[in-house]
Amino acid sequence: MNNFLDLINYAAQRPEMIRSLAGQFGLDQKQTDNVSKMLISAVAGGMLNNIQNGGLENLMGALENGQHEKLLEKAKAPGANLFNVIQEGNDILGHILGSKDVSRQVAGAVEQKTNVEAEIIKTMLPIIAAVVMGMLDQTRRKQGNSQFSGSLLNMLDMNHDGSPVDDIIRLVGSLK
Repeated sequence: MNNFLDLINYAAQRPEMIRSLAGQFGLDQKQTDNVSKMLISAVAGGMLNNIQNGGLENLMGALENGQHEKLLEKAKAPGANLFNVIQEGNDILGHILGSKDVSRQVAGAVEQKTNVEAEIIKTMLPIIAAVVMGMLDQTRRKQGNSQFSGSLLNMLDMNHDGSPVDDIIRLVGSLK
């Protein structure tokens, strides 16, 4: 994956994950796809903000020590019990977004854009956070730690202008 737009597209092209989430939440696939893309953008934005504020080592440590790839596989499984995925996802969100208030704001913004109930979105958000970490973990395992950490900021710089800061502003702005 070259950047977070690739990550969003990759997730959207995972029909098994979209079908699984749609079934879990009683949504159609288009609604699930739209909500997932917006939540991935919010998680990516939170990660970028975290990394910009010195959190790259923490992210790398979490990827190296966690079981994120297993959570990704579990999230894709139709009818899977997602309790552990949600629990881990909430821990991830605590690090990425900092507070439940931010998660609620994200859910409210996505609700306004999609007309999907905020309660459903609040439950989907930690699953999506776990999925994003799982996808990053897969990429890290394929590339190796040193290459992955070196390319992470480039991944976050979606328009390749040398700075990911404008990308976080655009991602967060798309939720308003």
